[in-house]
Amino acid sequence: MIDELYRRGAEVIYESLADVHVSGHAYREELKLMYQLTSPRYFIPAHGEYRHLYKHSQMAKEIGHAKQDIQILANGDIIELDHKELRFIGFTEGAGVLIDGSGMGDVDKWVLRDRLRLAEDGVVSAYIAVDSQKNEIVGQPDIVARGFIYDSEIASTTEGCRNLINKLANDAKKEGKPLTHVLKSGRLENELRRLLFEKTRRRPIILISVMEIN
Repeated sequence: MIDELYRRGAEVIYESLADVHVSGHAYREELKLMYQLTSPRYFIPAHGEYRHLYKHSQMAKEIGHAKQDIQILANGDIIELDHKELRFIGFTEGAGVLIDGSGMGDVDKWVLRDRLRLAEDGVVSAYIAVDSQKNEIVGQPDIVARGFIYDSEIASTTEGCRNLINKLANDAKKEGKPLTHVLKSGRLENELRRLLFEKTRRRPIILISVMEIN
């Protein structure tokens, strides 16, 4: 949030931790000394979050460096410079390399999306046994909910899911549709997602397992 405020031009005061935080980096006066010793033509702060880059660039302006010769870059930004000017000419992929166990860089966006959803919204699993000859559910669907509701709410939520599954099964039987196909078609998943969002305002990952019994 602090970085975004700086990007939008706000003057932010956030040094409330100054008295308790010990930095391993150079002090302001040491940075000024380095600047004076090197007398750079262009100034590009290159360490820290945006707030740190902003403060460093402000320091350069305070000691006389021309604003047009200072550039704050994001990861992947490409600049071109010569004795006349400093130019921003584009960008390239500059994101971090993800490490997953023994693998490096092999975690795709879909895996990350599912992990985020699991962390934020949990998972609901429905296990359903179907008698394919009678075209009906055997026993009661087994509903398992993890990671998104309190224990006190699990009973009513899972009961609501069972009622929905049984209603869908009865409708399929009346319409003469194969129950297994209806349960695997995506219709049940969509109905469960709608029900769970209405009850919990969450969108858990939904796993449906249908076992046919002949």
